[in-house]
Amino acid sequence: MKSKLNQEKTKRKMNPNSLANLHPQKKGEPSRNPNGRPTKDYSITSIIKEMLDLPCDAAIPGADGTKTWRQLIARAVLYGAAKGDTKMIGELWDRLEGKVLQPIGGEGGEPMTIIVKYETKKDA
Repeated sequence: MKSKLNQEKTKRKMNPNSLANLHPQKKGEPSRNPNGRPTKDYSITSIIKEMLDLPCDAAIPGADGTKTWRQLIARAVLYGAAKGDTKMIGELWDRLEGKVLQPIGGEGGEPMTIIVKYETKKDA
């Protein structure tokens, strides 16, 4: 088994020289990364979000160039729910009321108890 200490008897990756370079931020000092992590302009989600508010001119029933993609998708969900499509009804319900919480617990809402047994393998 390898030792977790290096020659200077300190933990690996905890060289005193590298620790000396760390300086905590002083109170009142502006953030060292004021802009934070840059946003990803190329993600599919951000592109779809932008396109949802554009007029839809595709060959889709109800698309006449005046309605947005968002409006047509909402209409399709409502239409599917009205026709009895259970998946659309569930989606609509979740959007309106929020998803039902699934509590994790034992019987009667009591905390769960987990018992782990370790057995040693006996040599034959």
